[in-house]
Amino acid sequence: MSLFLISLILSLPNALVLWLLNNFNYLDALTGIIIYILGLFLLIPVLYRPYRQLVAIKDFLIRINTKEVYETPKIDSLPYSILLRSGLDNASKMVRTQFEVSQKITTELNILLDKIPMPIIQINSERKVVRQNSSAIELIGEASLGRDLVIALRNPEVIREVDRVIKTKNNSQIALKLGEDIPRNYLCYIICSQNKESLSAILLVFNDITDLIKGEKMRSDFVANASHEIRTPLAVLLGCLETLSGPAKDDKEASERFLKIAADETNRMVSLLDDLLSLSEIEVNQHLVPTEETDIVLGIRRAINGLESHFTLHNKEVEINLDVSNEIPTVIADDSELQLVWRNLILNAVKYGDGKVDISVKLEKESLGGKQNITFVRVDVVDYGCGIEKIHLPRLTERFYRVDSDRSRKVGGTGLGLAIVKHVVTRHRGHLQIQSDVGKGSIFSVLLNTEISNES
Repeated sequence: MSLFLISLILSLPNALVLWLLNNFNYLDALTGIIIYILGLFLLIPVLYRPYRQLVAIKDFLIRINTKEVYETPKIDSLPYSILLRSGLDNASKMVRTQFEVSQKITTELNILLDKIPMPIIQINSERKVVRQNSSAIELIGEASLGRDLVIALRNPEVIREVDRVIKTKNNSQIALKLGEDIPRNYLCYIICSQNKESLSAILLVFNDITDLIKGEKMRSDFVANASHEIRTPLAVLLGCLETLSGPAKDDKEASERFLKIAADETNRMVSLLDDLLSLSEIEVNQHLVPTEETDIVLGIRRAINGLESHFTLHNKEVEINLDVSNEIPTVIADDSELQLVWRNLILNAVKYGDGKVDISVKLEKESLGGKQNITFVRVDVVDYGCGIEKIHLPRLTERFYRVDSDRSRKVGGTGLGLAIVKHVVTRHRGHLQIQSDVGKGSIFSVLLNTEISNES
């Protein structure tokens, strides 16, 4: 309401008095009008200062309501000015204190949310992302804030379940897989606020259950595979013991032969269990990217030296040649796991080749995984054996898959070597390539990215 309109309203009693005086002929109309106008214009300056202070109080209260707290306006022209200013000061302090407490709680809540390892996403009833912790940013990206969840999280099953929670206002949960390179298993809890009349906050909490699922799968696989693979050597051992305690009890030559068979089968079981345990440990750490710098050439030389001692001890003639074509940089890798790769590839080349193994290490650029000209360290392990038919190549890295089961068992293979190689290479974000020509031999190539740390 304007100052002039207020003055006009307050001058109405004066107008009534002048009208009565004119009506009883105490005052002529022209004089009454002049007196009224003069009184009206004299009233405006008198009301100006109180009016401006009332407007300032109104603006102050609006700013408090919108949490835009400013200094208390000056009040000296209104009734009870001191009490009114004191009340506004108190209101200002209360609002400022509440705002500061609210800001502190929000800041501490965000810090706590970021410390929680589980991804947490808050959306509103319109399905827009309004808050996410650092784990959620790693999962769906920082650009998701303020966008529709369907854009940030491209999973139709979760979106349908979220829509159902928004509609029914009942909490829910759903299992899903997320991730492109190495998918992770999550149990997503969808939790709505207690105020079901106004559904303004919905939380999506992602509990990573990958290790639990892997643990269950590894236990079941271990039991199934180990029981299947160990049954044969156990049967042989049982037969040897029965023979040694029966017909061959006093036959020294037969006893020596059966003891050697028992020792070979025992060693085979030990190797099998070692490989199973190594594979299980690698799978547990599958999603963790290595962080240490490793000299690949030095690691290969250690593997060769260790195997040559092993072959010499068992009177087996082998020829292992290592060719390093240029200067090879260190890579981010787990040296102990890479030792398993080099040992398994070299052992396979010796077992299924003619005793000669050529290993080459070189630096080259490859276009793999949709990326152009990525620098890789390439390690080729070449044998000159009978080769492998192309139909078998896609399945070579499966557990216990053997091209020739009888030959594999005869040379002491467990059927897990290439599975271990594949899992280690995958953990290192590398690539395993296999080429083979029947009658000529095979080439097993490991490509390790020299910039794995930057990728991750």
